[in-house]
Amino acid sequence: MKWFGFQKPKLKLLFVCKANLCRSPMAESITQHIIEEYGYDKLIKVSSAGVDQGFQGRRPLPVVLELLEDHDFRTKRLKSSTFKRKMGNSFDYIICMDREVKENVQSRVKDSESNQILLFNHFLNEETDVEDPVLTQAFYETFVHIHEGCYQILTKLMATLQED
Repeated sequence: MKWFGFQKPKLKLLFVCKANLCRSPMAESITQHIIEEYGYDKLIKVSSAGVDQGFQGRRPLPVVLELLEDHDFRTKRLKSSTFKRKMGNSFDYIICMDREVKENVQSRVKDSESNQILLFNHFLNEETDVEDPVLTQAFYETFVHIHEGCYQILTKLMATLQED
């Protein structure tokens, strides 16, 4: 399918956390790297957002940028954006880092859009939260968890694309 002369992405993912300064930008950067590595960058679009409005336009925390850059993930384009209601129908999957964020997102979108709002750990067969490293100070552990999870998420979602 062509979209303004380009192939339209078949799958659009949005990672959402509280402020869009740690967890969701990690997931965005890691996922972008994976899809480029496997040549899926024309098929999959990935973004991130936060439910709190006070951080719009800010870069991720320095410790997050350092972790990503130390592992050769790109960070140049990462800037906090706020989740808006219209995003509910702009993405195929809205992947939330914790239950509080998921409830916040669900309250902002129409009921018909809520079926694709899932917890990050849902793809890992868990219904638990990805802990906020700002609260736990476990930035590296969170990075490792998100890194491993992004591979599993993409593996499961690519299987659904191949079924189509």
